[in-house]
Amino acid sequence: MLPAFIGAGSGLETHFIPALERQALASPRKLLIVLHGKGDELSSFYDLPHELPLPQTDYLLLNAPYPMKEGRKWMLWDEPRHRPTLELTRSKLQMLVAELEAWGYPPEQILWLGHSQGGRVALDLVLNSTLRFAGLIGVSSYMGWMLAERQGLSTLDLSRSSVACARSTPMLFTHGRRDRVITPREIRGDIQQARALGFDVTYAEFEKGHEFEDPREMRFIQAWVQARRWRSFPMSGVNDVRSGSASRSKAPASHAKGRIVADLHRPTQAEP
Repeated sequence: MLPAFIGAGSGLETHFIPALERQALASPRKLLIVLHGKGDELSSFYDLPHELPLPQTDYLLLNAPYPMKEGRKWMLWDEPRHRPTLELTRSKLQMLVAELEAWGYPPEQILWLGHSQGGRVALDLVLNSTLRFAGLIGVSSYMGWMLAERQGLSTLDLSRSSVACARSTPMLFTHGRRDRVITPREIRGDIQQARALGFDVTYAEFEKGHEFEDPREMRFIQAWVQARRWRSFPMSGVNDVRSGSASRSKAPASHAKGRIVADLHRPTQAEP
């Protein structure tokens, strides 16, 4: 179990929730790190282990470093002036990862889950890290590559080693068709760009807005994570969730690389 002061070295406020199953406490387990969205805080996710139960998984909730009138945020400014504070936040997360590894959570057992701006920050960490993580989940989030391209900036200012690790980290992005904060059109373009660059990305849409409380979305994420547990790293592609034992664990329908909108998850499909 992590000590209460975990994250002190990085300056991040954290809240640790151990695995729900008692038998999991003595066995190797994953760690799900949760990053809230802009204007929110970690207390909103206290019930996440019950809403999104994952076997043999501990939960670590984080508070963003910058306070607002209501809630907190991960970057002082929005894009394109975000880069300096985004890099500071990234360095804090990197220090946290080093702390966690010292306490028995290797990077390949760490899952990142970020809502809205939290997903963008988690993705930035994965893309700029030479470590291989268990996975990245972005809920109602975005990638920022479309904006970078419009401004003539480099889409991926990364070393070859970090690109290789990021491409071997499986990613899931879920989104609401009624999202007015980050439109489905924007994230679809980001997903297309990511797949064109060779990243392993699963994408699913649901009949919801920008919130993170849809039970169908929770079950889809749960099934995606459990399906990934059947394979060793690195992952070879999103089609793996239909193969072998994963199909018996009711894995979500996979989305082949290059197919962006035609096969998105629909409410009429059988729920996992």
